[in-house]
Amino acid sequence: MVDVSTAFIAFSVVILFGFFAEFIFHRFHIPDVLLLIFFGILMGRDCLGYFLPPSLKSTAPIFTTFALLFLLFEAHSTLTWSPSFGALARALR
Repeated sequence: MVDVSTAFIAFSVVILFGFFAEFIFHRFHIPDVLLLIFFGILMGRDCLGYFLPPSLKSTAPIFTTFALLFLLFEAHSTLTWSPSFGALARALR
């Protein structure tokens, strides 16, 4: 079981690295997703072993819930209604 403070520190490090990866993307045009994948591999069981699958088993549902909430919020904030209603009208014909 992961301690709460350790989980918050790990979450904070991942968020900070995400901001750093976005800066690198804007500066050097290296994809930030690629940097985040390499960060995950580095922190995973194959290299440093900070995040092992059994220790993440208890916190994985929380992270997936927040990730889905974030994705749904982003999708809703960029949604425009007029093309959606036009597509709905064409689909009902």
